[in-house]
Amino acid sequence: MKAIHIIQIAIALLAMPSCQGVLDAVSPEKETRAVSYISDITDTGLLQVDSSELLGFYGIADATLYKGYIFRSRVISESEEKKVMQLNIKPANYLTSDEQERIAVLKNFQSQISREVRRLEAEKITPRKHSMVYQAILKEAQCLAASSATSRTMVITSDLDENADGFSFYDKSDFALARDEPEQAANRIEQAGKLPSLKGIDVYIVHRPSDYKEQLRYQISSRVFQTLLSRRGANVFLVTNIVDNGS
Repeated sequence: MKAIHIIQIAIALLAMPSCQGVLDAVSPEKETRAVSYISDITDTGLLQVDSSELLGFYGIADATLYKGYIFRSRVISESEEKKVMQLNIKPANYLTSDEQERIAVLKNFQSQISREVRRLEAEKITPRKHSMVYQAILKEAQCLAASSATSRTMVITSDLDENADGFSFYDKSDFALARDEPEQAANRIEQAGKLPSLKGIDVYIVHRPSDYKEQLRYQISSRVFQTLLSRRGANVFLVTNIVDNGS
């Protein structure tokens, strides 16, 4: 029986950042909740959310037992070519479904998310020269925008210190542009790829600066990324943790 429970969760670990086959595999007439988690692994000192905080977005309970659930996990790293983990539980008809089997499937889904969060924490590396923040956000934004899920949330744990060829907060002129003209800095970053419409998508950016100097720096980088996302219609929340996410 245990093997049946595991099979009912569609799981994919993709070498390329595709969003086909999981986010699209949703019955539009059923309520489905999708969460994309982007974790910055370019520095061991960066904050990471607890799996219980991510699970809070789903609000899994007796009343939501037969809803659909989607989870995606992607990392911010020094390169674009990183694997993406996807989990999908399709909505079910309570009249034709076995309740205990459904409960077991959801427990397995939650356990897989917890394991993935632990894996990401262990994968954190020493600071690297490059940090492809925007590319990771762009890829997940494209997936969420194309999804027919009725609730779509992106959670990003990062200091947002973009350090790519097209724009870098470590470049003095780029940093000055971000500080003085965040809209223009956002335009520069978006030259790497235009964000789709993000209307109806909630974005939580989670970071806790370690000192005053970092806080001032984060105020600049977060303002640029908030500009990027909100002007495409996203509801952007800058938080230090996720306590009450409205689930």
